[in-house]
Amino acid sequence: MRISLRTLPVSLKSGLDNVKSFFRIYELCAVLVLFLGISVVGFLYNSLLVRKTALLDKLQDESTSLRKQIDKLKASQNARLVAIRNTEAAVLQLNEFENRFLRDITSGRLALIDEIHRLTAKNNLEIDSDISFEREKDSPGKLKLRSGKEDLSKEYPSIKASFAVIGRYSDIRSFISELESSELFLIVEGIRLNSEKEALLSVELSIRCYFRQQ
Repeated sequence: MRISLRTLPVSLKSGLDNVKSFFRIYELCAVLVLFLGISVVGFLYNSLLVRKTALLDKLQDESTSLRKQIDKLKASQNARLVAIRNTEAAVLQLNEFENRFLRDITSGRLALIDEIHRLTAKNNLEIDSDISFEREKDSPGKLKLRSGKEDLSKEYPSIKASFAVIGRYSDIRSFISELESSELFLIVEGIRLNSEKEALLSVELSIRCYFRQQ
């Protein structure tokens, strides 16, 4: 049996309309609640994403800063290692210089006298005065050794000798050259012409000889 809505009583039709209205309101409320829930979830997600992004940026900045500090420390350490190696090389060169060129001070005066006599005889010169010596105890000579970028200065005892020689100009010139290339560490500090007679010159020399520290 098929019932038509037109045949239903008015009160029943009104009740059915109310039920339909209720369900429509319920559906609308459900949609609103769902939309509100989605909105809240989206807001929370966006807030969390912003915080996470800010935290990630901060961590990246800290990581970059830490890497720069590490690179700076590495560069500083490398520079110190290079400086240490340069200093060690300079010290080795200084020790080699001392062992090769500098004699012991205790036998220094005799070695200097022997060298002066040997070179004057070799170059046909005559010593025209006594050899006077001056040992600098209170103000030793300062020599500077350069190795790469390292400058090392060290005090060495020295003896200053003054004397005059007579001979031809060419022989005196050769004598001075051999003094400066002697196995002793000699430095010519002064040259003064005393007199000139015919082809012979009288020249006064001041030389300094350096020795190892005791």
